[in-house]
Amino acid sequence: MTMTTAQRSGVEIMAVNGRIDSTTSPALEAEMLRWIETPATRYVVDLSGVNFMSSSALRVLLTMSKRCSRCAKTIFLAGPTPEVRDCFHIANFNAIFQIVATVDEAVELPAA
Repeated sequence: MTMTTAQRSGVEIMAVNGRIDSTTSPALEAEMLRWIETPATRYVVDLSGVNFMSSSALRVLLTMSKRCSRCAKTIFLAGPTPEVRDCFHIANFNAIFQIVATVDEAVELPAA
């Protein structure tokens, strides 16, 4: 798993590629904790390069959502693959996150 960050129009973007499982999710969590400490208020996680996501990855995303909510920050999920979208559906993440097709779409959305 690899992660890269960028900023566009005041929105922080993290692109994640590869598998997110019990082995890689601690690294994702550590990086995301550092990432959401920036002064930005809007964050996008680009999942278009994620080919597998376990329950430990869902826990990391849920933790980040809770942290963002406490700090009046918004986190969007963008570009999930069909496999990842199925995980989100089963875990009812559609009720927790705003999930969009592309990073561009997420960047244009107003803060929730």
